[in-house]
Amino acid sequence: HGSTQNHGFSTPGKDDRARNMVEQERFFQMTVLDSFGCPTEGGRDICHASLECTGNSGREGTASDDDSLDDDDPNRRDSFCQQLRFISNQITLPVRICMFLLFSKMFTVESVISAGSMVTKNRYGWAVQQVGTLGTIVGCLTIPISIFIGWVSQYREDRVLMIWLMSFAALGMGLLIDVTDFVSTETDTYNEGHPLAVGPYRYIAGYLLVFCSVQAFDGVVGSVLSKVIPTALASGTLNSGLLATVIGTFGRACGDVFITSVGYVNLRQIMNLLFVPSFIILALDLILICYNYDSLTA
Repeated sequence: HGSTQNHGFSTPGKDDRARNMVEQERFFQMTVLDSFGCPTEGGRDICHASLECTGNSGREGTASDDDSLDDDDPNRRDSFCQQLRFISNQITLPVRICMFLLFSKMFTVESVISAGSMVTKNRYGWAVQQVGTLGTIVGCLTIPISIFIGWVSQYREDRVLMIWLMSFAALGMGLLIDVTDFVSTETDTYNEGHPLAVGPYRYIAGYLLVFCSVQAFDGVVGSVLSKVIPTALASGTLNSGLLATVIGTFGRACGDVFITSVGYVNLRQIMNLLFVPSFIILALDLILICYNYDSLTA
């Protein structure tokens, strides 16, 4: 493997200090790797000059290859904060759009699904069995919807599917808005019998339409994100999959906080307080997709 000076091997005649330095370098090579697979110590690369940073910690290569990585790669990340800055620089406009769509999708569907028991109990007097039946129907639709949208995606572009699915989701959310509550706040019957009032059948139709559309939209926007994501974010810990998971979880948490806040404001108007903002968000998503239609492609 060459001389002992190049590789840091110790001989029986070397002192303890040199031996400890070699052991420390080997330890960091096995345990501490930055995002490019290079061993680091205290934020400083400790790769040998004759080793190549390939993620395998110590595969032999040429010194010129290692020098090119050190000199020509300005995006080397040696700390968590530097990785965050690197990711923010790599997030392009299409990626930002997909992330916003993921957030808004989770926010709106959480407002509909999680608030279902509260809305139906206060407005229609549903029992636990009726709410559970609706939830069971929704759960049984999840897999068939995913299979169907996967089949349709073979014949239509993802961008086209996004527009159609978001349109159906906005239509379903519009069915859940009770315009009669804007002019009348009769507490006992919730304007029952009025042709524009949201009855139980209209609520179920809007509920299922929103869920089915958003559930299918989830797979489509994930497909678009995988095509527009930069290759630099395709590996490592802070990759596109983690970002999508974090954003989706954050959207769900915001939706739950929104439901709780609305419950404290006015239970009588909880349907419109929940679904009017959600409808506006879906409409903005649709406008955003149409405006950036050409960007949402590989």
